[in-house]
Parts: sequence; C-alpha cells; structure tokens
Amino acid sequence: MLQHSQFKPNEAWILSRINIPLFFADKVADMYVLLDACSGFVFGQLVYENQLPSAAEFSALLKRARKTKMSWPKKIFIPKDDPSIEIMQPIINHVHLTLEIIPAPHLEKILDPVSEGLRKFFGKEPQTPEYDLPSGSKPKDLLGDAYDPCPCASGKKYRFCCRPILVEITEAMCAAQDGLFKEALEWLEKAKAKVGETAEILCRYAIVYSFHSQIEFEKYLGLALDKDPMHPRSHYLLGIHYKGAGDLKKSAAKYELAAKYYPATAKFQLNETLNNLANVYFQLGEYQNAKGAWEKALVFMPHDELTRDNLVTYIYSNSEMAPELRKPSPFVARLLPN
Repeated sequence: MLQHSQFKPNEAWILSRINIPLFFADKVADMYVLLDACSGFVFGQLVYENQLPSAAEFSALLKRARKTKMSWPKKIFIPKDDPSIEIMQPIINHVHLTLEIIPAPHLEKILDPVSEGLRKFFGKEPQTPEYDLPSGSKPKDLLGDAYDPCPCASGKKYRFCCRPILVEITEAMCAAQDGLFKEALEWLEKAKAKVGETAEILCRYAIVYSFHSQIEFEKYLGLALDKDPMHPRSHYLLGIHYKGAGDLKKSAAKYELAAKYYPATAKFQLNETLNNLANVYFQLGEYQNAKGAWEKALVFMPHDELTRDNLVTYIYSNSEMAPELRKPSPFVARLLPN
C-alpha cells in the first residue's frame, strides 16, 4: 500500500474518483481529484453528474496543477479499471508523462483522508434504518463503487441504475422508520419519477408498507418479483418474513436466493444476508451450513465483529460441535486473530 513518505516532492500525481456520493440540491454527483502523492496537496477537482468529464476538462485540470508546481511529475497514477483511463491516456502521452495503473486498494492510505474530508463536507451518511456498518468498515463498504454492478441485480452499473435515487430512497426509509408514512411514500414517488417503477422501487414500497399493512407488504413484494424474479432484496425480505412466521426452511431458501442473486461486489448486502442465513441454519441444527454461511459472510466483510463473534461462540469454541467442524476453514483462518 502506497504512502506519502515513499515519494519525493512532485515525483508523482494521483488522479482518482472519490468513491462516495456527493449531494448537491438533492442530486448525486461524482468527483475526480488530482493530488500530489508526496504531500497529499489537492490541485483541483472535477465534479460531474452523468457523463464523465471531457478530455478538455481533464487536460485543463492537469495544466492547472502544472502551473501550481511549475513542472510536470514523472508519472501519474490512476486506479485500475477507472473509466477515465481511456480519456487520460492520450492526454498523458501528449505531455510525455508515464501513466501507471495501480489497484485501487494500494492508494487507500493516500486517498482515504481526502475522501473523508470531502464526505463530511458534501456527503450524506449512508446509514439508514436498514443499515448498520460493521465496526472498522467505511461508508464505501456499504455504498460500493459507482461503476460496480448495481446491488439490485438489474445488470446495469450502480451509477446508471439505483444510485441516482439514493437521496430519495434514504429519505423514504428514514421517514418510514420515524412513522412518517405519507412522507415516505412521497419520497418514493420522487424516486419512481426518476427511474420508473423498477423492482427496487416496488420493494421499497413493500418496506414502507410493512410498518402499516402486511397485506400491502406482501402485495408489493409480489409485484417486485413479478417485475424481476431475481431481485435479491425482495428475496431477502421474504427470508425475514418467513423467519418471523416460524418457517425456517422457507426462510433459509429465500436467504439462499438473495445470496445467489446479489452481485459479488455487493459485499455489505451479502454479509448481511449470509449472517441471517447462518442464524437460520443454526436454529435448524444444520451446523455445517451455518458455519459455511458465517465464514462466507466474514470474507465479504472481514471487519465484521458480529460475524467473527458468532463463529467463535457458536462454532469454533462450542464444545458441542464435532472437532472437525470447530476448525476454521483455510480460506477464513487468515482473517481471524492469532
């Protein structure tokens, strides 16, 4: 992982998207920042809503940085798979610099303080009544990358699917939790006006109605699954529903479907689903399946203390379990304290 101390002044610059949603007048925007790898000094930023910044805008940002430093750096880092690479490559070639593409996690120690400062200034906390981030996790662990597959499993990128309605969905869920039923529905109407009556929108209606009417809750979940039979959040909610009704077998089956349909990049949602699935399997006495689900949950969110505690308490340190079952699986042993 790269650190400021590894670089000399003006040796390298970093161009990166700040992977948090920024909120301007109820709109969600993205931002690129250009900074010096040695000092962390931010030369400037580009804010955009829909289309990526143009080549002219990126070029102008680089020229402003050069004017500040009075010279070009030796190289510019851009995170791997960033959508700006195709635009930036000819610009960087033109000024005879070296473009170095690097895995995004290697830049976290340099970029995280910048992201945190911008999040506090422009952002909105991602926690809603549905979500409680595991300790040690960061907001981006919940929200994911804007260019990841959307957690609703539509097949679209998150940025072009459910992310534009993040404000409306968050406000609707908070209003529903606070007992403001009419306000919650108004926020969902705003979301629907933006993206149409998607499976995710219908599922959110189900959540709002769950505070008032079981009939309407089931109706909207049915509509969501009619719209998209592979909508993971709907199956997840049915998992909760069947567990509450005492039908653990159906609950497990629905959690399994949710885990199957969530994209692999939806790490928070998969962790949450697999934790619930493990609890159901444990109640059913299916301890091997419970262990497997908890271990997979920990892989998706290694900082989740609840998952780790469940594994230690109910599996690894449980004298009633068979000796082989109490051994951590090799793929998860590295995530546990020595």
